[in-house]
Amino acid sequence: MRIGINPVKNTYTKLRHKPHRIIMPIYIPNLEEDYFQNTLKVVKKSIDSIINTTDNKYTNITLINNGSCDEVDTLLTQYFVDLKIDRYIRQENRGKVEAVIKEARASYEEYITITDADVFFRQGWLTSTLEIFKSYKKAGMVSPFPTPNLFSPYNNAAIIENFFLGSIKKSSVVNFSDLKEFEMSIDADGLYSKYYKNQYHLRNHDLITMLGASHMVATYKNYLFQEQKNKVEYVFENGLEREFLDVIAQKHGLWRLGTAGAYVHHMGNSVYTEPLDEKRFAVEEWEFPKYKHYDHMWFWNSYMVEIFARIVTRLLRKTKVEIHEEDKE
Repeated sequence: MRIGINPVKNTYTKLRHKPHRIIMPIYIPNLEEDYFQNTLKVVKKSIDSIINTTDNKYTNITLINNGSCDEVDTLLTQYFVDLKIDRYIRQENRGKVEAVIKEARASYEEYITITDADVFFRQGWLTSTLEIFKSYKKAGMVSPFPTPNLFSPYNNAAIIENFFLGSIKKSSVVNFSDLKEFEMSIDADGLYSKYYKNQYHLRNHDLITMLGASHMVATYKNYLFQEQKNKVEYVFENGLEREFLDVIAQKHGLWRLGTAGAYVHHMGNSVYTEPLDEKRFAVEEWEFPKYKHYDHMWFWNSYMVEIFARIVTRLLRKTKVEIHEEDKE
């Protein structure tokens, strides 16, 4: 029998909703095998760099333990106990894609950043990412580092619309050292060799934005996940990230874009020596631009549009490299 009235019913404490969530899946089955020996230190550095470059007044953090060993559980639990993150999920290994998609669909924040657990975040990454969302209303997925080789895949809307607007520029705008840094991090020297000077980008006043984005780390408009209902069938399968993360913006007629500078570093399974910057770059709530939901635009994935996008891509490759005065400096 209930006696009296629950006093909480008479209180009206307003909930405050943050505009941004970061989701990181972690899979480290053991620390004995050569490949995994340093990965616990790598994960810790990645998480610490996130905490050091964001403000918990506006950003929530989810860490997902995908069937990792006990040492990982101990580390991640401590972050939760210390209130440095607001969600810690421990589950069997269900793969990166299902883990992040499930959490993204359950999140209310307007912006969702999905990142691998071996990414080092530098100061200014979030501000630079949000600046692109603010400058381009049709931005749906933005990476905080340049990937010039990914300017066209699953980017039909951006390629075709900007081609007819004459907005696509082709020149060298990314520091060569930024490109080499990523090549070396994945042991793929020359990966960007075709794009050392031929980089496709957009210019909005002083803001240079790259065409293309990587699912290694990217920020998305949340509603893209809410309207994605298909289930993930496998723990891992080639193409899963393309199907659930890469093409999601194009399905809504939105663009995949990236910063022209490397605001993150891919660590891989090696301990990274770059120190955390003690200087904090504050990100205010007003910097998270409000956006309207776009209707689902199925035709951007149609066969004929895909063929036309390929034709436009070939035409872009044949255009001459532009030389700007600021590029000579």
